[in-house]
Amino acid sequence: MIATSSGATSAYVRVVLLCSAWTSSRRSGAPPPDQPDDPRVVRLRLAGSCPSPQGLKHYKVSGVKTGFSLMLVAGTLSGLLGITAAASAGVYLNRGYIDPGLTMPVVLGVLGGSGGGDAGRRDDLQRPDGEAVMATPRERAPLSDRQVDEIIGALLR
Repeated sequence: MIATSSGATSAYVRVVLLCSAWTSSRRSGAPPPDQPDDPRVVRLRLAGSCPSPQGLKHYKVSGVKTGFSLMLVAGTLSGLLGITAAASAGVYLNRGYIDPGLTMPVVLGVLGGSGGGDAGRRDDLQRPDGEAVMATPRERAPLSDRQVDEIIGALLR
């Protein structure tokens, strides 16, 4: 684990906030309509449309390489933090620092909220070709009992 002083952390946060403010203040206009799409955008089918009060609004995507690189770094850091948090929780639970009776309602609430929080209908969000813009919960294939058993078994190993 890397130990840093509070001064170094504070300076780092200031730099990040200043960079974010500078980036947000720049005007980044939409790419010209006659500009051809990046081959990555075409291959990954990133351009599309989204619903708005005035009807479907079509959009183009740019900066795929930079965005992918940043998201890769963010995902890696998030994964490392999640692994650290899970390992720490296991250690704390094993040493008796966590009362399972107090934490179980939180765990059940998080799992229930994440599973049931997206249960809204979105049938009206379709592209002109009829393809759905967003997947609704009804479009997801339900897990079989075998798949659920495999997931739980992998989590308990």
